[in-house]
Amino acid sequence: MFKRYHIQAKEAPHAFKRPNKFSVKVHKTKFVPMIINDLAKAKNSSELSQTIKSRPCIYGVYGSLVGGMAPIEDKCRGCFRCVIENPGVVDVTINPEFEKAGDSYFRPNLVATIWEEASNGKVPVKGAGYRGPFAGPGFDGMWTDFSEIVRPTRDGIHGREFISTEVDIGRKNTVFNGRANNIKSIQLPIIFDTPIGIDAKVIKEAAKKTGLLAVVALRDLRGLEENVVPRASNGEIGKIDNGYRIIEMEVDSVEGYMEAKAALPGKIVIARVIANGNDAFIADLAKHADSIHLVHDFHGFELSKNPRFIIDSTIAAHEALVDAKIRDELSLIVGGGIAAAEHVPKTIICGADIVSIDIAALVALQCKFNGQATQTLPSLNKFRAEWGTQRLVNLLASWYDQLLEISGAMGMREIRRMRGELGRAMFYEDLETEVFEPIFGKRKTAEKLVAK
Repeated sequence: MFKRYHIQAKEAPHAFKRPNKFSVKVHKTKFVPMIINDLAKAKNSSELSQTIKSRPCIYGVYGSLVGGMAPIEDKCRGCFRCVIENPGVVDVTINPEFEKAGDSYFRPNLVATIWEEASNGKVPVKGAGYRGPFAGPGFDGMWTDFSEIVRPTRDGIHGREFISTEVDIGRKNTVFNGRANNIKSIQLPIIFDTPIGIDAKVIKEAAKKTGLLAVVALRDLRGLEENVVPRASNGEIGKIDNGYRIIEMEVDSVEGYMEAKAALPGKIVIARVIANGNDAFIADLAKHADSIHLVHDFHGFELSKNPRFIIDSTIAAHEALVDAKIRDELSLIVGGGIAAAEHVPKTIICGADIVSIDIAALVALQCKFNGQATQTLPSLNKFRAEWGTQRLVNLLASWYDQLLEISGAMGMREIRRMRGELGRAMFYEDLETEVFEPIFGKRKTAEKLVAK
């Protein structure tokens, strides 16, 4: 009997206190006269208590026993109502400790969002609306087309229509040859790519609970484990347990992959390739590979002299496979720099079948950044395995619901149809070039103005 895919989210509160985004400072020399005025106007103690606790904040920042003398900063959402209604009495600023959370790519807002998603598995909602810049670098310069948003049955997240998020890993026959396809289907186009050096226990357990897959270095495995894809080099083939159906091999040549494939008959062998602008190599490798895992650094850039971002790299790899007329034969997995739920459909639109997440999983476990996380891993605090597993399950539950939302808004009932649909995306740089450049000329950046 058909059963709709579902990820069971449960509360997994933060184990370590999250620095609040806003810092609230009350100037007591100006606040005390307000209290004296309240004392003079209050008819009884109950009215006075109610007045003190009902300072202009719907979130209860001033709801402590002494009101504004000890604001509860954790409740501040930055609406600035208190500042507007009491100028000079209250200052609301960005908390310096909050700005230290993350790095230049995993910005504090991204980290805070992942923490919230991992704590309850819900779709984050900001009632005040988006107040950030119009566009930005990387994924922030790519927008999706929601032209179908008026459809009354688009709401896949609430079950009014079924939206399939199932994808396949492996090679498919485009011409009937009498043999069945050797593929593995998973219910969500996301897999874990466990960084080497990280205890993979909770990641493996989260993959098992959600029915997804976790790529884990061979040295971090303890025998045969469910929902795990061993990651190995050619020299480690003999150490792989024969019970694994899918294996990921680190390759840098077509010959190296062919040797691994010959040594692993009947297995789905994923070629792990470091992204470095090698589009021609990817097209050659794809003629033989069951699947390709294109890996970028943790900030989503290629490892080359002139690195492209994951958006451009994925588009180039996808188009290389299309030009070679083999795009439908194999699955393309892309990873590195996936830091938000929206990055999943955006990467798929650029041509990926599946995305792999790495640092985002560590952020969900409340890791601590030590400088820039490009190749250096953030450090993890000690935590209970049950708590860590549920945090990762919650993160996937939240991202799954958001994937359903964006699929429904785009009018797509199947995630496979989203792959390579660049016509359903808009890129800020392209729009600026096409629309504004003919009128205003090429944009002059601050650096160019200084240089002149």
